[in-house]
Formats: sequence, C-alpha cells, structure tokens
Amino acid sequence: MDVHQLALLARQPSAVLIERQSFWGMPKRGLALILANALFWQPLLVQAEGIVVSGPNTSLSQAGNGVPIVNIAAPNATGLSHNQYQHAVAQLESLGATVGEASAPWHRGVALDMWNVIATDGAAYQMLQGNGYGMNVDGYYDPDIMSYFGARRREHANALSSSVRAVALTGHYSLKNLHGAYYAKARMLVPELTRQYDEAFKNFDVLVLPTMPFVATTLTAADAPIEEYVHSALNMLANTAPFDLTGHPATSIPAGLAEGLPVAMMIVAPRFKDALALRVAQAYETARGAFPRPPGV
Repeated sequence: MDVHQLALLARQPSAVLIERQSFWGMPKRGLALILANALFWQPLLVQAEGIVVSGPNTSLSQAGNGVPIVNIAAPNATGLSHNQYQHAVAQLESLGATVGEASAPWHRGVALDMWNVIATDGAAYQMLQGNGYGMNVDGYYDPDIMSYFGARRREHANALSSSVRAVALTGHYSLKNLHGAYYAKARMLVPELTRQYDEAFKNFDVLVLPTMPFVATTLTAADAPIEEYVHSALNMLANTAPFDLTGHPATSIPAGLAEGLPVAMMIVAPRFKDALALRVAQAYETARGAFPRPPGV
C-alpha cells in the first residue's frame, strides 16, 4: 500500500458504530445516563434527580416525576441476550433511575471521520515539525524533551508502531499535498459536533456509551497487513474519539461480561464537570459490586 492509498484509507468511515437516532423530547432535567452495553446499537437513557455518594450505599436518587421508561427493542447480537439487557435496566432502576433513549446525529460516522483528519494531520505536524510538542500554544515547553525527541525520532523511526508510522506518513502526505485544507475543514466542524452533545446536556447531565462498540476481539497478528492493522485500531475509537475533539470529560468503567470477556461503559459529562463523571462511575461501581472474574481465569 502506498502513502496515497493510506491517506484515503484513514479518511474512510468506520463500519462498526452506534446507530444514528434522533433526540427524544425530555421535559425534566436530571442525572442522565445513556447506558449502552458493548452490543447495544440503540443507547439507553437514564434520568434521575441527583447523585448521592455515601459509602457502601451509594446510589442515584430521584425526586419528583422522571421520564417514563421506554421499552427499547435492542437487537439480539452475539454475546448479548434479552435477559442481560433487562438486567442492566433493572440495575439502573434500582438506583432510582428511569430509562429513555437519545443520540447525537453526528456521533455515527461523521465524528470519527473528523477525528481521522484532525488526528492524522495534527499528530503528524506535532510529531514531525513540532518535535512532540507543537508550537503557538500557551503553556509549558521542555526544551530538553523537544530536542531529545527530535533527534531520536530520526534515529529510531523504525521502532515506532505501525499505527504511529501510518499516522505520520498519512498526515505528512496530506499536509504536503493538500496543505492543511482538510484539517481546517474538519476543525471548522468541531463546534457543530460540540453543540450536538451540549444539546443533550440541556436535559441530561451525563451520557453513557459503550467504551468500545463491539466485544473484545482477537489481537491483530504482528505480521497482519497494514490495512487490517489500521482498521482494527481505528474501529476501537468510534465512541471515544468524538469527545477528544469536543473536550467533554469521560471515564470508563467495567460493566459486565459478553462471551466471558469484559465490556465497559463510558460516562461522559459536560465540559469542565470532570468530577461529575467520576461520581457517577463511583455510584455505579458501588451498586454493581465486585466485578465477575472471566471464566477460566
């Protein structure tokens, strides 16, 4: 595969993403969790009035009328039974939550495409021209690290992973031949992506998604074709990468087992409310109890 083909590959939409949905009208603000297990293509939305962190009895408390429970027809995918789905809903209900659904229109496909361009062009510029730091941003700069990185990068470039080299080559090609135009276009779309997530936070306080949109897979072979390697790496980022662009704080927490392998949910809070995401994670972790050990371990 030449650099031009690699550049085109990096801009292809990912095939495994959460299904696009329209927002539901939610009349009452409260704590909202969009809980989607690793195989839920339709996210669940949970609303409650507040978070109570009080040691072993940590829970999500609800006061007043919440949003009625919506019975979502989640598809029966491998590793996810209807009973598992009902158990997840029941556990959230036991914390005083009600269930609905919501989604951001650009979360499926568009957001990851934006990230692909920004990450490849931006990372290449930062690694190759910025010597690991970049320039023109206020903050701390370490001259020794920049100098060391710049020199060693040239000496040991072959030691970088295939994905890092792919990003560097793709970004370098794009910057040299497209002059940063696509980076600029992608950056200009970030405010709209941010607005879509912020729109959900007008009615809800926390969004919860699968950390990865599929169950654990076998490791990519060390000698796998570069196309397979890059595809595997990028598909893992379908739910996490959008928030790298928008700056919404997120944390990941184990949520259960699928086919005997762990799956996790990602809790996303409004910008600058990092502590809220951590409090929700603590509440869920306490209610869930000890995480089950995978079979045979």
